[in-house]
Amino acid sequence: MEKVLGLPKAELHLHLFGCFRSQMIYDIAKRNGIQPEISLEEYQSIQQNFNCLDDLLKLIRLNFSVINSASDYYSLAMDGLSVLKSQNVVYAEPAFNIISLTNPSISPSAILDTLTQVAIDMETLHNIKINWLLEFSRGDCLEEQFKLLSSISSYKDIFKGIGVAANEFNHPSRDLKPIYDLARNLGFCGLDGKYTTAHTGEEAPVNFVHETLDYLNVERIDHGIRTIDDPLLVKKLGERHFPIAMAPISNRKLKVLERFCPNRNVYEEFYKAGCCVSINSDDPGLLNSWINESLTEFYNDYKSEDKDTAIVEVVKNGFRSAFLSEEEKQRWIREIDLSLRKNEE
Repeated sequence: MEKVLGLPKAELHLHLFGCFRSQMIYDIAKRNGIQPEISLEEYQSIQQNFNCLDDLLKLIRLNFSVINSASDYYSLAMDGLSVLKSQNVVYAEPAFNIISLTNPSISPSAILDTLTQVAIDMETLHNIKINWLLEFSRGDCLEEQFKLLSSISSYKDIFKGIGVAANEFNHPSRDLKPIYDLARNLGFCGLDGKYTTAHTGEEAPVNFVHETLDYLNVERIDHGIRTIDDPLLVKKLGERHFPIAMAPISNRKLKVLERFCPNRNVYEEFYKAGCCVSINSDDPGLLNSWINESLTEFYNDYKSEDKDTAIVEVVKNGFRSAFLSEEEKQRWIREIDLSLRKNEE
């Protein structure tokens, strides 16, 4: 397993506001003269005792509340994303939530220019290529997000693709079809509109996954845990080698697994079915779920004899599932093979 941890990796399922680390959040709050609604000790206690997705979202909202300037964004983003270097991540698709542009203290243009600078500096300082995803929020006003999207069309080149997150209950994917259509038409999803993903089936039942696939026509899904309740859908996705960006530590700590699929190794089941499973960190600053720890959890829980092959394949799947050209994907897969051969010498 040690040789796998040193391989080049792609991180595809990563929320910017979930990368922020607690000490930096409270340092920024102090710098801005803001008193968060809970103490740092209470914040860190909640981190150790999540019960569901909503618990996590409360801390993400607190993270948002301390930001007063573009320099705050820069400091928090660089602090969180720089950890990827220690994980041997060479490529990442962090998701930036469009609702963040409503911060009254900072203009949208200042925030978006900061994202550009973060991407430049991550590549210059850490050799990590950043392709931002613009993320919509199921729980916030879709009309407002629609207007925001239209207003930032001149910044479309900052983003490689789009996604959606937050609690899926009462916010089905059919409601998001107009904003996905607009994002494609405005050029936020690549030249052919393919670079799209969506959180689905994390806690909500499998019919929500069907809606996501039918209405949003995404190229990849995030989480997808409840898909396991429909063997025919799993088979169909496996036959297509459909990309699923999974996050095992996140699902364990938010008690998704024990509530919805106890005593099952869903990651192994999806992998065995032929799905293009990648392992990711989700909200690592909050969950301590960085990609190497997440890969280790996948490996330790995997029961079949092909676990050494499987762990390498899911690392490669990170690049196969990425919003990159086929040439770039194959280049990184060759790098992985080269690293493995060197380790065997």
